[in-house]
Amino acid sequence: MRHTFMVLVAGMGTLGVAFAADFSTPAAALKSLEAAYAAKDLDAAVASRDFDAEAHEIMHAMELENPNFQADPDMTRRLHREIEAGFRGEIAAKGFPDRSKLKCDFTEQAPKRPGLVPVLESCVAADGTKTEETDYAVKTDAGWKIINLPNTGG
Repeated sequence: MRHTFMVLVAGMGTLGVAFAADFSTPAAALKSLEAAYAAKDLDAAVASRDFDAEAHEIMHAMELENPNFQADPDMTRRLHREIEAGFRGEIAAKGFPDRSKLKCDFTEQAPKRPGLVPVLESCVAADGTKTEETDYAVKTDAGWKIINLPNTGG
């Protein structure tokens, strides 16, 4: 599923170009989030994430850790709002991550379960420094979206 986000880049009187967000695969969803960061487009970055699924994962992890804990829909909705607000707040406070000097490859790993796929992000910086990070994509009605998993994830 492709969505087009118009990206306006201020500076020297020029406009940037639009990019098409692609949520058709887990790797494409992560690339779309990275493109939103590069374009400094908060709405596109938010559209690449699924805060509801992330809240459900956190609540599920809490239930596994404490059998007496039972999440309810109101709790999950509040957590969703808090996670999204935190994401927006972090970008407002710190700005978008500068990934312009990185060359990254995205490799889908074996699913943790149906609809939850780890994506290995392998990057090389201009100075040759290599990093690897595992991100997670969840299948939604709108395609694949990126989530953060709690430490016990999956």
